[in-house]
Amino acid sequence: MKDWFLPKITDYWDWTRDSLEKLSLEIMMASPEVRAASLSSIREAITEHVRVLPDRTLLDVLWIVADDVFKAGNRSSVAGGAFEIYLEASAGTLFALAEQRKCILHYLVDNIYEQTEFGMHRPLQLYEKWFRSVGLVYICPQALALSLMNHDKQAPDEYFALLPKYIEEGIQMACAIAEKCHAEVRHYLFLNADSTGEPFPFECCLKVSGSTGIVTALRNEAPVVGSKVKIIYPQNHE
Repeated sequence: MKDWFLPKITDYWDWTRDSLEKLSLEIMMASPEVRAASLSSIREAITEHVRVLPDRTLLDVLWIVADDVFKAGNRSSVAGGAFEIYLEASAGTLFALAEQRKCILHYLVDNIYEQTEFGMHRPLQLYEKWFRSVGLVYICPQALALSLMNHDKQAPDEYFALLPKYIEEGIQMACAIAEKCHAEVRHYLFLNADSTGEPFPFECCLKVSGSTGIVTALRNEAPVVGSKVKIIYPQNHE
């Protein structure tokens, strides 16, 4: 059976090597017995990796892993349970252990998305499942607006026509969820997925940036090769 103790903890999701897709599919192609043993080995390996990491390094690992998963999701042509099972065993273990150590990630993304069913598929359908498996609360005003429309029994094909009516309430709900995560000391991804170049302020998130144990990663650029992420470390970070 494969040795699942990889050289670096980030190797499990390395976006440049398509690690998430390759390792997920390797897990799912195995027999049920081998799959169960492999998932257990992954959890044990991640636990050992995290055990020897100092807090300052762990904070870096958190944002790098979340960013790699986001990049992988942005270009993945397939989705399904294989990815979520692998993410739960690998990244889910990482983020759960980090939460126990009060090392918390706030991953903020403000990207432009084509306002079509195809263009919004990832923000509205894919990312919530992926990042829930990772252990991050998924917060997206546009997805929350869809939930509000569903509650009001609006027709699904009216989403884009109705979005201007619902988006402000979606943003208010998003900020309320972020504030609840702050109170409960939880990781989250806040994705603003609109179609304009107007910067999203993230005021409700940034007011706690720099606090003890919190690393804030802000991505305004598209998740492609060479793009940058702004990192705000805890004020006591050395």
